[in-house]
Amino acid sequence: MTMTGMLGPESIATSDASVGIAERVPDSPSTPIRDESWFASPRLRYIGQTQTSVAKRVRPHERRTVVLGLEGVLVDTREPASLSWLVALHDCGYNVALDMLRQLSGMSGGELLRVAVGIRANSPSGREILARQEHNFRTWYLPRILPFVGARRLVQRMKADGLRLVALSSGSSEMAPHLLRSSGVAGLLDDVVAADGDATDVVLSEIIRATLGRTGGSRDSIVLLGDCPYDVVAGRRSGIDVVALRCGGWADSSLEGAVAVYHDHLHLLNQYPRSPFGTQGMGSAPQLKLARVQ
Repeated sequence: MTMTGMLGPESIATSDASVGIAERVPDSPSTPIRDESWFASPRLRYIGQTQTSVAKRVRPHERRTVVLGLEGVLVDTREPASLSWLVALHDCGYNVALDMLRQLSGMSGGELLRVAVGIRANSPSGREILARQEHNFRTWYLPRILPFVGARRLVQRMKADGLRLVALSSGSSEMAPHLLRSSGVAGLLDDVVAADGDATDVVLSEIIRATLGRTGGSRDSIVLLGDCPYDVVAGRRSGIDVVALRCGGWADSSLEGAVAVYHDHLHLLNQYPRSPFGTQGMGSAPQLKLARVQ
């Protein structure tokens, strides 16, 4: 499957010039690199080209791969997804509070069905609800989905540092290409994985096994960037570090277990050199004031 579609880079003002977010990263490599054999799992959908050619530096520590949540980290889907679930469940005779669905945001479809109404995703009722939810989301909300401010610049920075980037979608493989187009970073990612109803930690374990089988190294080389407690739990169960963003609406107490928590993408960019992704490692990063974003 080939996924394309780009948005222009965001205009970002920041007072920390040292992070280098103003540097221009090419949108596509001069020679497309095809490496469909990187992963053996049929779950992984190859995007079509990678940005390995823009990596200018060798990282001085173990970090090699970043798994980014497609929903919640690259595009803002929390409220649209919760509303589309609310209507789908109501149409099938299940009355579930919207606040509860917001609290379950970040779960895969199969997990959400099990927790919210106690049915299996592969049951007739489960398949009907999943189909209705995807139809609602695609029809009413998908055209209005936007990327987070600063998400593209953050992905550019990671790619320029030589990190391999894998997007993890909690939804279906049919919906993932549309969300990637909305993200504006499809050409910067190396691979995309769709949960297709399975639990996040199960899918994450597949990514880890495939990555380590191809690149070697240890689990310390892989980091998950997420936005909800379910990402933190999945990362800990899989034995990898998790960095969390508060853009999902969760308090720090709910994100306990993450190795670092940042307010949003711009905050992480400003703290990047001393973050778990940066070359200086973790430490007492200076408190930098962000300029106002127009």
